[in-house]
Amino acid sequence: MFSGCKVTKDRLAGSLLALPADIFVTAVYAVAAIYQMRAMSDSLEQQKEALAQSRETFQQGQRPYIWLTDDPGKPACIKDANTSVPAGCYIAWNWRFTNYGQSPAHSVQFTHSMIIGNNVLGQPRILPPAMPTAPLPPNKVDFSSALWPERVTIEQYNELMNNDQSILVSGKINYSDARGGSYETGFCFYYLKSGAAAYCPTGNYIK
Repeated sequence: MFSGCKVTKDRLAGSLLALPADIFVTAVYAVAAIYQMRAMSDSLEQQKEALAQSRETFQQGQRPYIWLTDDPGKPACIKDANTSVPAGCYIAWNWRFTNYGQSPAHSVQFTHSMIIGNNVLGQPRILPPAMPTAPLPPNKVDFSSALWPERVTIEQYNELMNNDQSILVSGKINYSDARGGSYETGFCFYYLKSGAAAYCPTGNYIK
């Protein structure tokens, strides 16, 4: 700021009083008009900000929210239909999700994977490419099955079911709303030997 050019209200008022009457009146109106225009401009900006905030709040209130249902299911031992192979099974975990929001979820695609073994929480989670699925209206329940790709023996399956943190499923769901807004849900849960499931400390979110 240039201090030599600073004009205070007192100096401005003194300058105006030194003017002839007609010029003084014109100057007063001009100054008042300037302040009025500035106030109107500030008010218009505030209205624009309030409108944008209202639009954002409305969109967030009406957007789809995909999350898991209250029934997490549990791992199952799926026998191979081919009886010529040695006895064993594939571990599968059916998990369900729904749209808790106020509008349909469009362009839905998801990916998931399963981890088995000791201390599954400490193992890296690698997700395959996402797969497209049907739109999800509000309150509709859909499901998918996470599958361990290798056959295990019945003894191995029973051992996993008798230990905590032995089977884990993680995944991600991407979707959009009718206005084109993009959203993402991440989930991760693991098996407890009590038969219940628990959410992982990380990897669960809606954004």
